[in-house]
Amino acid sequence: MQRAVVLFCVSIVLCSCGCGQKQAAPLILNLPDCPAPSVPVLPGLDATEPLDSPANLARLLDRDDRIRAYIDGLNAALRCEQARGNHE
Repeated sequence: MQRAVVLFCVSIVLCSCGCGQKQAAPLILNLPDCPAPSVPVLPGLDATEPLDSPANLARLLDRDDRIRAYIDGLNAALRCEQARGNHE
């Protein structure tokens, strides 16, 4: 019985140490963040002028450009997250 216990303990030690096998280092992935764009500040319209006045039209076009850039940034962040596999 004692001989079996000793052999059992020796086999545990030999199997758990790896017996000189080189352990592989864990794989660590440093993925870049997927930055989302900040919410744009939209210029207000001048309520004293008609909606189709040149000044309001320029503001509307500027708002449109800012919103389109924001949407493009959101789409880029979404594609980045999907490429990383962070979607369900």
